[in-house]
Amino acid sequence: MKKSDFKVKSALLRVILITCCAVCLAAVLWVLLPSVPTASALTPRAPIHILGNSDFTSTNGVVSGAGTFSDPYIIEGWDISAATTHGIWIEYTTAYFVVRNCYVHEG
Repeated sequence: MKKSDFKVKSALLRVILITCCAVCLAAVLWVLLPSVPTASALTPRAPIHILGNSDFTSTNGVVSGAGTFSDPYIIEGWDISAATTHGIWIEYTTAYFVVRNCYVHEG
C-alpha cells in the first residue's frame, strides 16, 4: 500500500468517525432536550401574581401539586401577555413550585 493511499484512507476514516459522533450527539440532544411549546398549543390567560403560599390556586394558574418538595405546585401550559405588568410574579412563599411550558411575552 502506498503512503498516499494510507493518508486518504486515514482521512476518510476521520470524516466518517466525526460524522458518526455528530449524528449520535444530535440524536441524544433530540431525546434529552425538552420541546418548546408553540403559543398555539398553550392556553391564553392573564398574568399570574402569587403573593404567599395561599395564592397557589387554580385561579392563579396552578394545574397540580401540593407545594411540597416531592409534589411541588405546577404552573404550566399558559400563554401570558404581559404588556403592562410582570408575566409571572411569585413572592413571599416557602412552597415548592415549578413553572414550565409557559410563553410570557410583551413584557
